[in-house]
Amino acid sequence: MTSADTIDLFSSDLMRVRIVEWQAPGPAAKAAVAMSGMEAMLALRDGKLPPPPMAKRFPHERGRTGADRDGTRPA
Repeated sequence: MTSADTIDLFSSDLMRVRIVEWQAPGPAAKAAVAMSGMEAMLALRDGKLPPPPMAKRFPHERGRTGADRDGTRPA
């Protein structure tokens, strides 16, 4: 008998729920269509366009990327 046999894997105590909210993409796409790619990225950064749903799923520091300008990764 394994430990999985002794616990209820569908128990409500083991349930996790995550709610993701986002704006409808149509209006944002219409607003971005007249922008260059860089302008659209800056509008996202500056809050002029709503972020995509996945952007809220991952914590990040505003203005930071995965690598610093010199190509090194932050510690």
